[in-house]
Amino acid sequence: MGQLAGGVAHDFNNLLTVIDGYAAMLLNQVEGPARADLSAIRDAAARAAALTRQLLAFSRTQVAQPRAIDLNALVLGVEEMLRRLIREDVELIVRIATAPSVVWADQGQLEQVIVNLAVNSRDAMPQGGRLTIAVAHLDLDEAEADQFGLQPGGHRLLTVADAGCGMPPDVQARVFEPFFTTKDQGKGTGLGLSTVYGIIRQAKGHITVDSIPGTGSTFRVYLPAVAALAVQQQADPHLDRLADGAETILLVEDDPAVRELTERILNSAGYRTLVAADGRQALALALRHPTVDLLLTDLIMPGMNGRQLADQLTTLIPDLPVVFTSAHTRGILAAQGHGGVTAFLDKPFTATTLTRKIRDTLDARLTSGTT
Repeated sequence: MGQLAGGVAHDFNNLLTVIDGYAAMLLNQVEGPARADLSAIRDAAARAAALTRQLLAFSRTQVAQPRAIDLNALVLGVEEMLRRLIREDVELIVRIATAPSVVWADQGQLEQVIVNLAVNSRDAMPQGGRLTIAVAHLDLDEAEADQFGLQPGGHRLLTVADAGCGMPPDVQARVFEPFFTTKDQGKGTGLGLSTVYGIIRQAKGHITVDSIPGTGSTFRVYLPAVAALAVQQQADPHLDRLADGAETILLVEDDPAVRELTERILNSAGYRTLVAADGRQALALALRHPTVDLLLTDLIMPGMNGRQLADQLTTLIPDLPVVFTSAHTRGILAAQGHGGVTAFLDKPFTATTLTRKIRDTLDARLTSGTT
């Protein structure tokens, strides 16, 4: 199911890239009531993109990209999906904090944490019950922080509590171990809670569990508080402008609609664009045009994937900067390989995010001193 969800998200995000991209182009060309219609199309595409992020959280194939996240908004955003995941005999109660609850983490991974904990609680209540998800603020003193291996000060607390069968102490002690499960064979891998533990530790947080057999379990996730969200949301007068340039970009994309849209965006921003539909065509173009300044490639392609292409092009153009795009990486980026300046851009992307990612990657090459 995870592989299926990831594959659906990949194809769907290609469609969303095209829908949002052309709507954005038209939005800059028309006046009057049509602008509101185009904005509605873009809003719908953004909501659809949020759904595919949740599919990727379920499939565990999203790339970690930490940023400032409001836990309140995150919990409310996945509430509807959780109601579809749990049974009708499980009552879901959501309580958010009265003030923004900002943490520094990857949005998809935090969604995965909530989904995994909620599903675990659902399975612990075969006869139904109550599942409560809450967000709160708290300050940890030095003693409490030392107990959890955290820094003292402000934290955000995510609580997932159920009224299920609970766990005896010996099970509680092993609940976060990989492959440890109390479920029947074929009904659990023992990876759900260990994945949650790994994500929270990577975000410099901590997770605990309290459980009483026959009463239920309460998982508490502690994450350091940050105050960066307001800065991120400040109006940027250049936010909708393309980040232009005159460099040569080798674009490799197997989806024809995404390829045509991306080429138009790059040309509009002033870049010289070489276009290939697969890795074989890209290598042939690179042999004829050795002055390529950056490779922009989809990751998942038939034949040669984007990582393999980047590794081969490095032998022709040492330290070639690369921007990978995808909605479903299948672990390809985790492989060892290309040693130049690299970046990753989620699909669906906008014209602005695409050109800014390319500009930042090209500028990073200059900053690092590579030529």
